[in-house]
Amino acid sequence: MNDAERLVGFLKGRDTPCPGCGYNLRDLRGAACPECGETLSVERIRYHRPSPYIPTLFVGGLGLLAGGVVLLMIWPEVMNWRILRRGHPPGLDDLRFAALLGATLGIVALIAKWLDWSGEMPKRSARFRWGWAGACWASVPLALLLGRIVGRW
Repeated sequence: MNDAERLVGFLKGRDTPCPGCGYNLRDLRGAACPECGETLSVERIRYHRPSPYIPTLFVGGLGLLAGGVVLLMIWPEVMNWRILRRGHPPGLDDLRFAALLGATLGIVALIAKWLDWSGEMPKRSARFRWGWAGACWASVPLALLLGRIVGRW
């Protein structure tokens, strides 16, 4: 009995979700998911663990929060440096920087929420979801860099 026959026998009359997309594989006649095209095996289906969707969103949100906390911690030092360098308190450049930072974080949060609302995120691969969490982590330093370029500190 080859792997495809074992898989068909295993899925016959059994409600089993696809490890990649969650499609119900009951009475499947082939060795690939008809929804996402992932190649299946009995071992892959039997030992599949649920995807880390919630932990990934948590890590991404934690990254945004940590970036904001770091920004708040270094902000007084940045202002002191600017006062010492220019001899006066900050002005409109800081408002432009704050607006850019807020817009960047807002866009990242809206995209993350849209993916959550549309139900697309759970269908994505674990690599994509962890990459998305990493992008949330990287958005704050990127916003700081853009603020530095636009605001000409």
